[in-house]
Amino acid sequence: MRPEDIKLFYSCTSEKYVVDENVVPAHSITYLYEGEFEMSNGTELIRLERRALFYTAKNTLFRFTKIASKTKPFKSLTIVFSDKFLEEYFQKNSTNLNHPTTDRNFQLKDHLLWNNFFGSLKPYVEMQDAIPEDLVIAKQLEALGILRCLYPGIDHLLSNFEIPGKINLEKFMQQNYIFNLPLQRFAYLTGRSLSTFQRDFLKIFETTPQRWLTQKRLELAHYLIEDKKMKPSEAYIEVGFENLSHFSRAFKAEFGYNARTILNV
Repeated sequence: MRPEDIKLFYSCTSEKYVVDENVVPAHSITYLYEGEFEMSNGTELIRLERRALFYTAKNTLFRFTKIASKTKPFKSLTIVFSDKFLEEYFQKNSTNLNHPTTDRNFQLKDHLLWNNFFGSLKPYVEMQDAIPEDLVIAKQLEALGILRCLYPGIDHLLSNFEIPGKINLEKFMQQNYIFNLPLQRFAYLTGRSLSTFQRDFLKIFETTPQRWLTQKRLELAHYLIEDKKMKPSEAYIEVGFENLSHFSRAFKAEFGYNARTILNV
């Protein structure tokens, strides 16, 4: 499904940890009905508890950890505002660009409007049947209206449809190398075509993106296993490898010994 097709996303799991990482493709609001939710952008860890509400701007890199309680499954609901939805909305509604909101991600304050809104949605999302399309759109509009009412400066982010501009490549990669993204996505987020990204990368780091990413991730994994006593089965996820077997082969090729032997020293 394309990002512009997603309007509501309901998550329910009884697993203790379900870890995922991605680029948030659209502006969104996530409400936590049950459990706990951890969000990491590589430098900051945000921990949300039951009934917490969080806004995330589009094109934000995050790693998510969903944590169910001992007695109840993890449950959350995300309202998604695609560019297509917002473009159509702002064609009919004026923007308020005074006192612009600069924080791209922040926890929304508890408010009666939010409590009533997500309380009214809970029976629908727990049904087995799909929610009618017209109701989904109505709820999107209602959520957007509440968000703009409580945070007027948010229009500065919501009404910006520009492609990301060219940014400092070295700083961005040093902050975000742990995220397992295709090079095309790294290029887009730094405001470059793939060919320009690869050319600029070579000038700055004097190696290819693939080799640099692998080496940086392995160095971090070595530190996490040796100094933090993290298991290889946990470390490979933390540093951005797709699977344990690939990580194990790359680790041995880089350091000359298996990752698990560090813990036995």
